[in-house]
Amino acid sequence: MTDIWFDSAASLAQKIKARDISARDALEIFLARTERFNGALNAIIWQDNDAARVRADAADAALAAGEYWGPLHGVPVTESATYRITVNSFMASGGDNFSVLNHGTHVQQGISDIDASSAYFKGREIVNVPRLDRITRLN
Repeated sequence: MTDIWFDSAASLAQKIKARDISARDALEIFLARTERFNGALNAIIWQDNDAARVRADAADAALAAGEYWGPLHGVPVTESATYRITVNSFMASGGDNFSVLNHGTHVQQGISDIDASSAYFKGREIVNVPRLDRITRLN
């Protein structure tokens, strides 16, 4: 299981959620790899291994209690790394309390959600849905 660093974050998250690997074991594998290669790379200049272990243990305990923190539950991440995420404009503007997204750097905006949806449907044939008689009037 030590080859997990080749997995995507989503794939690793699925393995943690399925309990194929614990968040703590995943973290220890990544910490060992960091220890092995970071001297030459100097990619990570500071890390709090103790706090990371506490958080990984909490992630494992939460899963055991039936809690799920979201799509990256238990996945080790590096705060100094650059992550590119794609979200709709509502979330990108901090909607639903995703205010942390307002602090992103290198923000790249494409077309708006409504323009993308409109372009999608304009490029498709009109689909006429047959009447299904699913509505029953009670008056």
